[in-house]
Amino acid sequence: MLFRSNGKFTIGELKPGRYYLEAGVAPWRKDDGTLLKAGYIPAYYPGSSTLAAASVLCIGAGEQRKVEFQLKPAPTYSVSGKIELPPNFKRDFEPLWGLRREDGQYYGQWMNEEFDHPSGAWEISHLPRGTYHLELQSGIYDTDLVANKSFTITDADVNDLTLPLRLRF
Repeated sequence: MLFRSNGKFTIGELKPGRYYLEAGVAPWRKDDGTLLKAGYIPAYYPGSSTLAAASVLCIGAGEQRKVEFQLKPAPTYSVSGKIELPPNFKRDFEPLWGLRREDGQYYGQWMNEEFDHPSGAWEISHLPRGTYHLELQSGIYDTDLVANKSFTITDADVNDLTLPLRLRF
């Protein structure tokens, strides 16, 4: 894929088939999150926020196609709360966050998460309206702890979500 600074791009050598096109602000972009803060959230062609509502692009052999769509600013919100640890769990850890939308698509690369170790307070920002499922892990092993919580963002931040960490099994 060839990217240009004006937002244009070229995808070469695609095999004939059916494709979905998703665009978004690259998470590694060095703009301090300004574009995500402004609400430029990922979108699927021709402008839907979910894969289920996207249009399929059918590309034939040797076909060249010009496709245009724009990322449009939309309100984004924050979700915050506290992680509860079992009394006997004393190990420091960096939480492993996983966030999926209600359509099952992973959304984690677009979010910004903060975690305060002493208080257990956490916040995830830059989320558009929708229903999400959040999974948090204290590590990757079977003996590590996990928490799961679903929530819906309508027109305001979601606060005070408690994530009780428990053994996986």
